[in-house]
Amino acid sequence: MVAAPGSLSDPVPAPSTESLGIERGRLGRKAPEIITQALVDRIEATYADQVDATVLAWLKKRPEVRAAFWLAIDPSYDHVNESVAMLGELIAHAPKRVEHYAHLAIAMALVHDDPKAAPNSQYFLVWGINPSQFQSRPDPIAIFDYYTDPKMTKRFPIPLDKLVWPLLVHLADLDLNQSECDWVVNKYQSGRGNLAATYKAVPYDYDKLNRSQAKLGDRPYTMANILTFGGVCVDQAHYSSRTMKALGVPAIKVHGNGRFGGAGHAWTGYLVTTSRKASFALTGRYNFDNYYVGEVLDPQRSIFTTDRSMALDLSGALLNYEGFVQARALIRVARSIFNEDKEA
Repeated sequence: MVAAPGSLSDPVPAPSTESLGIERGRLGRKAPEIITQALVDRIEATYADQVDATVLAWLKKRPEVRAAFWLAIDPSYDHVNESVAMLGELIAHAPKRVEHYAHLAIAMALVHDDPKAAPNSQYFLVWGINPSQFQSRPDPIAIFDYYTDPKMTKRFPIPLDKLVWPLLVHLADLDLNQSECDWVVNKYQSGRGNLAATYKAVPYDYDKLNRSQAKLGDRPYTMANILTFGGVCVDQAHYSSRTMKALGVPAIKVHGNGRFGGAGHAWTGYLVTTSRKASFALTGRYNFDNYYVGEVLDPQRSIFTTDRSMALDLSGALLNYEGFVQARALIRVARSIFNEDKEA
């Protein structure tokens, strides 16, 4: 029986050292690779009779994509059937693009297995705005088409086919429709400008801060209106993070409480790249107020986590994706073994 999302149990049995031909207590250099591959096989076998056989056949012909997809699934939170179905929709819609942007397709499948994921990401932290003021959101197919459109990929500052799914989930939750994205791209041209400056570009509205009539009023909550009429820190973080997402740069909204307490503060985290390395940077986080830890919404699992925890995961994926994947696999196997022994 497959555990429901939100459960802490893992429905996939851990492979034993005996079944892998590994002598207990004598794990060699190849052991992480062997255990990881065995886990992939067991994950797929657990769900094989419940998901589309066409997708399974497609994955079988692409071993690297197959391993990446099954290992990306979080058994405690992801809706596996829906993730496989989403991947299947993308394959049927644009097979060549899915082949080229496989990790983006995986990220789409992880985020859009839950229809509430995109709305949760859009509304996260934003306050003082009526639901009717928000613009319509694109559907998952439209998001994938946008990020893989050759006309757009030339304008993005980061080649999306070079990024892996832990980063791309922070693009898969895009909530700007095509007209909003067009506005961003036209305003910021190639996207190679100072992205950090997009946070402070939004005028601060002290009337909204003081809970009086915001300058935006009941106007639509569009990117152009946010920039024109301003807002508070959550609006600055929303505008900044959405500008970056529209330009193909993974970005998140972050919230934290400083040393003075109160309502807290919101800022933006985003991916920066140089010729030598890639890392996550922050804009709008004021060091003088000691915002040591921030809260973010994980778009894959739709749960809150800390910015430090997320940064740790993203740093691991950036520095050594293969090692990152193997470490996650070994941790999952170890937890499964522990839980099995505990139950016994």
